[in-house]
Amino acid sequence: MPVSVQRTISHSPASCATKPYCRAGQTALAPTPSVERTVDLFNEACEELDRDHVEKAERILRRILTDAPEHIDVMHHLAMILNETGREEEALELWTRGAGIGRAALPR
Repeated sequence: MPVSVQRTISHSPASCATKPYCRAGQTALAPTPSVERTVDLFNEACEELDRDHVEKAERILRRILTDAPEHIDVMHHLAMILNETGREEEALELWTRGAGIGRAALPR
């Protein structure tokens, strides 16, 4: 599995307006190419779902999970597909796993 490392960037407030991951004049973490690719694939999967291409969306979501196994949005969308196609047990496992990741991210 490829490792994704974020790179630190620093830039001017003027260039910041086009970058959702930063705050004006501050050093920020920019998405790496693999993060950007994951976002592109996720958007593609959502578009396939909108077109009712469920099998293709499922393949894309599973591919994302191999590279980003803790991506809870992907887990949720895949779980919805699984639930709607009669694979409720696998869907519940994904929802439970995603909820655990979400709870672990909350401050204690």
